[in-house]
Amino acid sequence: MSRKANHLIFAAVLLFAVWFNPGPALAESSPVYSLALDNGQVTVGSEVKVTVTAEHAVNLYGYEVVLEYEPDKLDYVRTVNIMGDGGLSITPILQGNRITFAHTNIGKDSVNSGNFNLSTFTFKSKSSGNSPLILRSVKAVNQHDDYLDYQLWNSGSQADLLIINNGSSGSSSGNATPDIGNPTADGPSKSSDGVHIINSSPLLEQTSDGSIISKWSLDATALNQAVDQLIASGNQSKIELEIKGNTQAVQVQLPADSLAYALSKISESVISIKFDTVSYDLPLKALNMADLTRALNSDAKDIKIKISIQKVEGVAAAQLDSKIKEAGYQLLTNAIEFNITAEANGNSLSVNDFGSTYVPRTLILHDSVNVNTAAAVIYDPSTGEINFVPALFTESNGTLQVTIQRTGNSIYTVVKSSKTFLDMEGHWAKADVEQLASKLLIKGISDTRFAPQNQITRAEFAILLVRGLGLTASDTSKFVDIQSSDWFAPAVGAAVKAGLIDGYEDSTFRPNANITREQMAVMITRAIALTGKKLDADPARTPSFVDASSISGWAKDAVARSVSMGIMNGVTDSTFAPNDNATRAQAAVMLKRSLQLLQFMN
Repeated sequence: MSRKANHLIFAAVLLFAVWFNPGPALAESSPVYSLALDNGQVTVGSEVKVTVTAEHAVNLYGYEVVLEYEPDKLDYVRTVNIMGDGGLSITPILQGNRITFAHTNIGKDSVNSGNFNLSTFTFKSKSSGNSPLILRSVKAVNQHDDYLDYQLWNSGSQADLLIINNGSSGSSSGNATPDIGNPTADGPSKSSDGVHIINSSPLLEQTSDGSIISKWSLDATALNQAVDQLIASGNQSKIELEIKGNTQAVQVQLPADSLAYALSKISESVISIKFDTVSYDLPLKALNMADLTRALNSDAKDIKIKISIQKVEGVAAAQLDSKIKEAGYQLLTNAIEFNITAEANGNSLSVNDFGSTYVPRTLILHDSVNVNTAAAVIYDPSTGEINFVPALFTESNGTLQVTIQRTGNSIYTVVKSSKTFLDMEGHWAKADVEQLASKLLIKGISDTRFAPQNQITRAEFAILLVRGLGLTASDTSKFVDIQSSDWFAPAVGAAVKAGLIDGYEDSTFRPNANITREQMAVMITRAIALTGKKLDADPARTPSFVDASSISGWAKDAVARSVSMGIMNGVTDSTFAPNDNATRAQAAVMLKRSLQLLQFMN
């Protein structure tokens, strides 16, 4: 039968329905028409079927459906009626991004009621990305005792299809990804602090563990154009690369020579990656290009820098959740893993140590939390350890932004913890000590006791500073009185590597000796200097202590600066007591003041 004849037959059925309808007749429960995908995720080149379903239908005799799709992502293949056997169907009508299909039963009492399927549309995927299918409308013909009625239902039901690139079975390092620019990227455009480039349709690939990763490879032309626009702005330094989509991970590939060009022109240049509710601001000075070219035995023009941000899911997420519950904490947001690799000529190098450069990354919390009992933490899956990491909580547009600062990459999340000590009741440092304990920065001598008046040792204070700065543990063989098996050895090693501590002339550190106030002042000012914070002493805020002559020459400047910055005070208005030993409570308060000065905690 010809297409024209089909159209005429169905038009006659609809005309009959309208002509003999004495008025609207509604079912007791209105029908619901929606879409169902046979597979919500397919690879490029494969077929996918979407079915139009009916619920609570009564005496349905015929129908016309209008379906919308994305022709740039899908090729239409066929439509098949599955509402019973027999009847007549029109040849589907394709107009732009819409497909119209109609079917009618034949004969009296040839109706369908209840929950059933109407028709199935088959498509073939042709490019990766998110591709929604929308059931725009359903025209239903219902049979009654002596007439048919005709009703129009504007459904709006949507089925979201994810199409991924075919043939990617490797790891998330993405070696199979071609080095391409993205013509779908918009920009660069001006932003408040630099330039902004958006990629709305990144390349989608499936990793070996089944997760989907959005990939974006910028060529040198696009990145250099953004750099030149920054230079023209005169006082801006950030290139923000935003990737749209809802995949589990993103990977942005950048040419190393373009990054070197940016750094040569703007010393404080930053590449910012924005993905979902996560952002990662990489100061380019954190990448030592000379070391990378030497380690990879390659020129910068041949090196690709890959920045990855991944939501921690599956087994790793379950293990983290178990560890957090075991410790008595509450998880406030999904964990995120950050990673950077440099690749050239088939060789790959992990780049996760940025020296003394702190790299900010921001997570978003949608629920209100108490910032005094919320802590950003770093998780080490190899050891199961969960530790404090420097972070500042700020409110913005009804959400809470958590800006984490650290000199390396790893897995990060935010937890809630509330810690109190029985022996801090009524103590002048109670609020500060319990806030630091809730943030996983300090520990008691037992679960219920902090011992605030106990003196603190040199090793213990080194541990507090290393923990507060978020430094990575390191082995050390510098001091003859520290063995690698000592519980404090990794933290002391990190403090030595960061330049926070010196030993004595006899090559000892004397870890169990109680720390003096002037020693503490030196370590604190070195810790602050490590972060790049300027340490100008304010003479107006530096009192003249009557015991100033007792301050060692190597500590005078540090004492002046720590007092001027409000981190340390004299034991009285006129005395500093440089050789007195500090208590655990005093050390905790000085640590908190230091971290607040650095904006490493609220």
